[in-house]
Amino acid sequence: SDAGKPVVVTQPESPVAKALRAVAEQVAAQVSVQALKGKGPVVPIEIIEEKK
Repeated sequence: SDAGKPVVVTQPESPVAKALRAVAEQVAAQVSVQALKGKGPVVPIEIIEEKK
């Protein structure tokens, strides 16, 4: 069991951790390319401040 801790933290040099990092890098690269092309959804963000 991993006790809820990410394998990339507990075993950073393991094959699984390396594979997860590789996938994350590929996803990040594709997201960056799409963002530079102006493609992708616009996600509106609304900040609501509590009145004290």
